[in-house]
Amino acid sequence: MKTIFTPKRIIVAALLIISLAVALVFIAPQFTQKMSNETLDDITKPATLPISPTIDQAAPTANNEGTKTIRTGMLNGLNRQSASGDVSLLLIDGAYYIRLEDNFKVSNGPDLFVALGNDGKVDQFVAELKGNSGGQNYKLPADFDPAKYSQVIIHCKAFAYSFGVANLVAQ
Repeated sequence: MKTIFTPKRIIVAALLIISLAVALVFIAPQFTQKMSNETLDDITKPATLPISPTIDQAAPTANNEGTKTIRTGMLNGLNRQSASGDVSLLLIDGAYYIRLEDNFKVSNGPDLFVALGNDGKVDQFVAELKGNSGGQNYKLPADFDPAKYSQVIIHCKAFAYSFGVANLVAQ
């Protein structure tokens, strides 16, 4: 009578189980849900200095340029991925920011980045995505030129695969 539990089959089954466990440990964290809850106030609130009893320090003041919305758009999914939410390009006290509003949501995946581009093509990476849902702020480089980019793209660097795009329209 033949047995199905040969030493070779047992070893192969054990290696398969170990391989699956290792894959689960290393891959699963890449696909966990992560929510961000940054607000616009996180950018616009001036920093406070500690007050020393021996030194009279003036409170810091915010630049009077204020906040200006330059462009806005609505995120849409690409390549069978789900993506939604409002996106804004803001000018705050002389610096540009990308703002993903509180209604932002995108399918989770590994190595997701916020990027700028045109015609669905990534031209410049901004930063790693802070979470796959919720409000987020990203400061752009000092030499940023808003005329160069028409889209905000959520892009997976590891697989060169875009998850969503927002076409930015001037305000």
